[in-house]
Amino acid sequence: MLKDLFNAKFVLNSNRLAWIDYARGICIILVCYRHCIEGLKGIGLITPDNYPMLRILNICFFSFRMPLFFIISGLFVSSGLIKKGLKTYVNTRFKVIFYPLLVWGTIQITIQFLLKNYVNAHREPMDYLNLIIQPRRIEQFWYLNALFFVGILYAVLKSVFRLNYWQQLLIEKSGLGDSRPSVKYICHASRGDQAMGESRSRSPRSVPTNT
Repeated sequence: MLKDLFNAKFVLNSNRLAWIDYARGICIILVCYRHCIEGLKGIGLITPDNYPMLRILNICFFSFRMPLFFIISGLFVSSGLIKKGLKTYVNTRFKVIFYPLLVWGTIQITIQFLLKNYVNAHREPMDYLNLIIQPRRIEQFWYLNALFFVGILYAVLKSVFRLNYWQQLLIEKSGLGDSRPSVKYICHASRGDQAMGESRSRSPRSVPTNT
């Protein structure tokens, strides 16, 4: 029963690295936790005076939740570029990340418009465009926006400009990563790519299918 509950037959497939799927799952749960907390705060059920432990846990999870997501996203950049090339890699990212962002983002914004008296979000027509230019204003959809553009920028830096891990780390440590979160996310993806490269060099094996 537990194997069915946690999809173990699929996760433990010999061509997959189980820890990657479990790490993704843990990150998703922590992100859901954060959005639940923020939603409850938005309607006044959680205030600075009550449920302090819930707020403390939210702050603790913030320190590694999103960095781990982007590190995981970088694990398969090199293998994706080798198998597909830059153009096909970009097209694939558009189909599996950016297109769903546009579809589900439009659906959510429209529902929030229609049910404006019953939801804790205040929507404007401009929010349809904000899915692309100001995604932080559209709750969780900023992540898909960042995941798409960070992945594309990192792939371009790697395959066109040939920047290696240490050069990108130097950019982050120069201070630009503190003022531009996108730079920091790109460096997180670079760490994942570097880690997978070192793992393959120590233990050559077929490319996992967790992509």
